[in-house]
Amino acid sequence: MSPASTLAGAGPGRASCLLLSSGAVTALRPACLSREGAAPAPLEGLRVDIVTAYQGADSTLVDAALSAGADGLVIAAFGSGNAGGLAPGIHRARQSGIPVVMCTRVPSGPVSPVYGGPGGGATLASLGVRSGGTLSPAQARTELLCQLAVSRQADR
Repeated sequence: MSPASTLAGAGPGRASCLLLSSGAVTALRPACLSREGAAPAPLEGLRVDIVTAYQGADSTLVDAALSAGADGLVIAAFGSGNAGGLAPGIHRARQSGIPVVMCTRVPSGPVSPVYGGPGGGATLASLGVRSGGTLSPAQARTELLCQLAVSRQADR
């Protein structure tokens, strides 16, 4: 195996749930929240927006998603999970209790919160931004919608 290999993959470079690196296995996304025999949780009324990081972007689109009532955000980030100028908006989202999942725009490989600085993955992870692992932004959006729906249903 290569120094960092994904296990339990469901496609070429996507949807793996475990990462083997330097002999350690790391979960790349949270465990399933469904209960056996439970009815599906309704998704209606939930909003999770995907915001893409790009060179020169500021937090305007993050703030617009929050103003529109987003229940969660997925960031399509640079490389291993860096958001650049989106960071101030992500910080505001986390301060408001909005879950944020960081994914990568690249075709394969996991999010790895290594870099510091205002928009770095390590800094954002310290704010509670979750790694999407190897999920695409669209897959992470669906997963977050389901998690929010299950959580909402459990709160009732």
